[in-house]
Amino acid sequence: GRGLGWNDSVFRGSFLELDATISLLDESGQAYYATAADAAGDIIGSRPLRRVFPFYQVAVRLQNDRFDTWVRTVIWTNLAIIVAMFLVIVLAAAFSLRFILREVELADIKSTFVSNVSHELKTPLALIRLYAETLELGRAGSPEKEKEFLRIINIESERLTHLINNILDMGRIDQGRKVYDIRPIDLNAWAVVVADV
Repeated sequence: GRGLGWNDSVFRGSFLELDATISLLDESGQAYYATAADAAGDIIGSRPLRRVFPFYQVAVRLQNDRFDTWVRTVIWTNLAIIVAMFLVIVLAAAFSLRFILREVELADIKSTFVSNVSHELKTPLALIRLYAETLELGRAGSPEKEKEFLRIINIESERLTHLINNILDMGRIDQGRKVYDIRPIDLNAWAVVVADV
């Protein structure tokens, strides 16, 4: 028969927004009692009543054959979450790779800069030392040569001071302690000034 008297307002439940039916199954798995008149659909869970009624079990099934729909919804939701997590991981790996490549490039630039600066500093130092030793040993030969050597030493020392100031300025810029006032200028006027110099 219809089994126990059922009442939609009491027994109708919701399982992830799907209607559920509770059934009492006999030994053969047939519904003996149910909370709905048409207890059809896939059983999503069952539990035997060993102590009270050893030959019966309580089962929960989704009405109107919606179990497959629920399974598909869960599968697609999980797939969407997995795809989203995969995209997040890929994006994080891409940003990390970009950051690493930029750091490697900066390290290479700094290494090249140090090498070039070392070379630029050695040249004036070598000239200053050469002419200073020549003057110290009295090998200039004439007062005119001594004046020429002193002029070269002065020029190279100014060049060395200029290079050191540039290096210090770059360090201040890197630390954010030196700010330049960048604005548009008339290049033609500056070209005339440079040409006159």
